Amino acid sequence: MTDASASDSASDSASDSATSTSTDPSTSTTAETTGTSSTTSTSTSSTSSTSSSSTSEPRGFCGDGGIDEGEDCDDGNSSNSDACTNACRFAECGDGYVRAGFEECDDENGSNTDGCLNTCKLAKCGDGFVRVGVEECDDGNQVNNDACTNTCKKPAACGELLTTWNGWSYYKVTVNGSMTDVNVRAACEACALKAPCQATAGCMYNDNLCLQTNNETVCGDPMVGLANKLCGLVPSSCPQLYETYQYMGNAWELGSACGAKAGAWCVDGFFEVDQEALCVKPK
Repeated sequence: MTDASASDSASDSASDSATSTSTDPSTSTTAETTGTSSTTSTSTSSTSSTSSSSTSEPRGFCGDGGIDEGEDCDDGNSSNSDACTNACRFAECGDGYVRAGFEECDDENGSNTDGCLNTCKLAKCGDGFVRVGVEECDDGNQVNNDACTNTCKKPAACGELLTTWNGWSYYKVTVNGSMTDVNVRAACEACALKAPCQATAGCMYNDNLCLQTNNETVCGDPMVGLANKLCGLVPSSCPQLYETYQYMGNAWELGSACGAKAGAWCVDGFFEVDQEALCVKPK
């Protein structure tokens, strides 16, 4: 009795143990399943991150050799003297960099009166621009007997000063040849002077080659105001104006200048030679 009872008790105990053990696999399976799901989720997240990383490209920069947005060019070098500057802009005159083989200079300013022109050429006598502190004049031509010599100097003053009238200085200059308008004006300009206009604006004996002083006011009466200032008389009675000729805008007898002699006024210069031209100094 005692053994059978003990056997039953042992059997019941074994059964309870088995029941208890049968529950664990379920719990284990759930845990494993949950673990697998977590692993899968982590793997998916990692894959997504990798994919995103692989499709993102690094931004370019000036100097990397590739033309990026906002760049004109990019040659990948450190030279500012070629066709592409270090700012990734096309080289051009005025950018402040001397392009080798194309520019002589580049001072990046808007002045044509310094050592470098706006064309990126070095300034020189004859370029038509007066270089401050270096040239007195620059007329851009190769004529040496006009108002500016070929060395960009103003010619030495010549002729005889007659008077100064309202700020204008009047001279007599000797003419070589007949006393025509062409020769009178040439003589004046050879001394860096100008032929004054015969009278104020609108006079038929004026042209665009004479210099308007607005001193002579009577058209058709050359030098009458000047004679009055010098002598208080008309030109034919003013010794200071004898053999002196007024430019007439190529509109008088045979292109003649008009001269004064003792007792004669408006002498036809075409038939006279080697006398004096009336000239005025530009202000």
